[in-house]
Amino acid sequence: SDWYTKVYVNSVAVGPPHVGGYDSFSYDITGFLKPGEDNVLVVGVYDDTGTIAKNKPVKELQLTGKQNADSFDNPFGIFYTSTSGIWQTVWCEFVPAAGYITKLLPVADIKNNRVLIKPEANVLDRTE
Repeated sequence: SDWYTKVYVNSVAVGPPHVGGYDSFSYDITGFLKPGEDNVLVVGVYDDTGTIAKNKPVKELQLTGKQNADSFDNPFGIFYTSTSGIWQTVWCEFVPAAGYITKLLPVADIKNNRVLIKPEANVLDRTE
């Protein structure tokens, strides 16, 4: 989303709100699902670009450029449609309970003229 996002499953918040734009985030919603029933997923977003500078401390300011509430009606110098809220695809993805790769990190090995790929994984504790 563009700024502040809350995700709910069956009317229950699944984690803390995600704050910030232009970066991905995810939640494990497994414990919020009701097997054998219809489940409702809600992605709620809030983008306060119209009031960002009014009586807010600096640490709470939302960074904007040409993307603000005024540009919807008066697109000053931009050649695209102003948007706000959800601006990327939202999806649910099954991941195996045994664990999965969460990130691939390239590591430069300049001395040996190669790039190594270091995987990070979410491995579940099977002793539980």
